[in-house]
Amino acid sequence: MKSKKLLVIIALVTGLLFFWIPLALASPQIIPFDSDRWQFMAKEHRLEDFRGQKSLFLSQGFALLKDSNDFVDGIIEFDIAIPPKRGFSGAVWRLKDKNNYEEFYMRHHQSGNEDANQYSPVFGGLASWQLYYSGDGYGYPVRYRFNEWMHVKVVVAGNEAEIYLDDMETPIVYVSELKRKTEPGMVGLRGQMFAPAHYANFSLTKQPNPPIKRVTKKVKYPPGPIGRMAAMAKKKRGAVGPPHPGTVTTWQVSSPFNAKSLNGILRLKDAELGSLSWSELPSDGTGLANLSRLVTAKRLRAGDNCMLAKFSLDAEKAAMVPLEFGFSDAARLFVNGQLLYAGNDGYSSRDYRFLGTIGYFDTLYLPMAKGRNEIIIAVSENFGGWGVRARIKETEGIKLAKAYTPKQGKVLVKEISGVKFHTYTAMGMVSHIIETQNELIMQDTVQNGPHNKELKQYVDSLNKPLGRIIISHEHAHHWVGLEMFQGVPIYATAETIKSIREKGELELQGLKKQFGEEAIPYTEVIIPSFYIHPGEERIDGVLFQYSKPASKMLGNVLWINLPDQKVLIHHHLAYLGMHFPPPPISARIDMLKSLQEKNYNWILAGHGMPAGPEFFDKTIEYFNTAQSIIDESTDAKSAKEKLVRAYPKYGGAFLLDMMLPAHYKKR
Repeated sequence: MKSKKLLVIIALVTGLLFFWIPLALASPQIIPFDSDRWQFMAKEHRLEDFRGQKSLFLSQGFALLKDSNDFVDGIIEFDIAIPPKRGFSGAVWRLKDKNNYEEFYMRHHQSGNEDANQYSPVFGGLASWQLYYSGDGYGYPVRYRFNEWMHVKVVVAGNEAEIYLDDMETPIVYVSELKRKTEPGMVGLRGQMFAPAHYANFSLTKQPNPPIKRVTKKVKYPPGPIGRMAAMAKKKRGAVGPPHPGTVTTWQVSSPFNAKSLNGILRLKDAELGSLSWSELPSDGTGLANLSRLVTAKRLRAGDNCMLAKFSLDAEKAAMVPLEFGFSDAARLFVNGQLLYAGNDGYSSRDYRFLGTIGYFDTLYLPMAKGRNEIIIAVSENFGGWGVRARIKETEGIKLAKAYTPKQGKVLVKEISGVKFHTYTAMGMVSHIIETQNELIMQDTVQNGPHNKELKQYVDSLNKPLGRIIISHEHAHHWVGLEMFQGVPIYATAETIKSIREKGELELQGLKKQFGEEAIPYTEVIIPSFYIHPGEERIDGVLFQYSKPASKMLGNVLWINLPDQKVLIHHHLAYLGMHFPPPPISARIDMLKSLQEKNYNWILAGHGMPAGPEFFDKTIEYFNTAQSIIDESTDAKSAKEKLVRAYPKYGGAFLLDMMLPAHYKKR
């Protein structure tokens, strides 16, 4: 009997523990500011009594909870007192570093106005308040009680958040889509520029998926024309509700450059923009593309204040299409390379009250040619938010084209004198696509099946016929993927065609054995059908020059020179970003110096990344370093170790095992 009573007592206690433990874990942790758990990174901070509370005085910086870097979901609470002076004070969460976090802050000087407070993500040190205007649900017109304690609660759950101020029953802000990824980070307080603030009674509750009410206080616009205008402006900004049909939901965005490069440019092909890489950027749930996701404040301060954001429209026939668009801060809009619009919506650009917030404030009628039309918006930034949005009214015969950006490989695009050079690279393998006005010419496939599938998808996305594929030489990783490009004319030199015909099957089976069927899924060897000879020809009006230089040193490789664009595509000479020191190094340096005198604009190689004229200095430096290391080392093994240490970011270290021993054969 006693044992039964004991079991009942144990069961009751165990049940109470299971009930109590989650509550205890979820209870607030009051963390005094004199605790060593705090880290301060601020212009000024001190502990002092203020209005009856032991408080933290914080000016221009962070107070971070050092042991909160695992915070994902939960509740942040604190008291705050602010002066009636211009200032920006509040809380941060999921902070990765001082340049990347989520934030809510009060604008002291905007008490009672739509922008009295603000939720905003920070990417790379770049603020985004112009993109997420307070009046669109990212803030609330609160009247503050200055120099008195107000209580703030921030509830974070997944990609949602609620902010409460004094009234703990109804939030003033409900954020239905936090803009940064849901990942752990630190929690703390932040004071931006100008006036400081006092904080007290800080607590943190780490709690998975805390309840979210998904309601907020309703903003009451004043009666009459002012209220109607405020409501209309909110609708025009397009930040409320899901994006309309015809909204651009995926953008191709370039790497940043200085906006001055576009001064006086009427056709984009005439701009000297350097080498631009492209990334895919999806719009958020409202149709806004926040460009600061792809750049940092450091890059902006260095002068790279402009990015190209592009999408395409397919038209069954020539037509005029209205495009509603918005941007922050300034923009130039090009259609099929031609400048049609330039505008500035930056802070105070219209009058001293203009905030520079983004919206569908402009409509431009775009002249569409039959087929695919490329729309590029060059968006430049000063401060406050770097973004773009656009939408069309999709009509019969006009639709948004599907964009494609490789996920496994990378693409670098360079346009010179009306010709675009696309370089696809994956795991050191490279294919070059030359885009003329009416067609595509590709040199080489890549090796792995998944990469070639991706390469073909990228080629197809350019929406121009692939007129030919030119194979540079006999090495299998340059031609083995031809099976995926059925029906395209294949060109090569006589030596390459002979080698593929005689050895192709053996090399294909060797790759399958080495890398497996998944990587090498090909079932047949495609032998090029058309011979290409040293000389020159014009393709779609573009001059191509073919040569086979220094065959003893380089092998039977085909080089392509485009003299009007001053572009060279070479093989087996030197690679940027990859280890490649075969003998004779001195002869390679001499050849590089000779080519350097030709003043090429763009140099593409069979492996590694393309580059501008700096290609020659960098590869010559590599060869000189390699030669010095080889001379001072007693064997290939020690030379490899030193060369890898000298160029730790270079790929292809395994190639050193094949190439370095040749330098020691005569010793």
